[in-house]
Amino acid sequence: MLRRFLFMLLQFNWIFSVAFATNKCVPYEPKLAQLTGIISMITYPGPPNYENVKAGDASETGGYLRLTTPIDVCANSHMKDPWNTTEKQVTMVQLVIHNQHDWRKIKNGNHVRISGTLFHQMTGHHHTRVLCEVQKIESI
Repeated sequence: MLRRFLFMLLQFNWIFSVAFATNKCVPYEPKLAQLTGIISMITYPGPPNYENVKAGDASETGGYLRLTTPIDVCANSHMKDPWNTTEKQVTMVQLVIHNQHDWRKIKNGNHVRISGTLFHQMTGHHHTRVLCEVQKIESI
């Protein structure tokens, strides 16, 4: 009886902790974010309709980071910007990489740590709710 009670208590504790867990709150730019995860190269349909590559839309292949753990990206209360909105349970970010040397580090399946600034999705070319302008990338 005691064993059953302890087992039920442990289950309740686990369910309660999962249900009310909060993700790490990461700010948008200009603050620097540190993210870890697995690189995925993904192709999405691009212009003109952003619907179907086989139907004639251009393909847009890019690097994405599947985060090790979900994050919440928190809006800056001091900014009056329509793109400055909180996003919960972010599990993947599109990578914006300007440095050609860093592009060579982007290989499908690599486990990496990325430093960069986060910004919100703004155009049809942005395929995740949150994007990261990469400043540094390292394999881990």
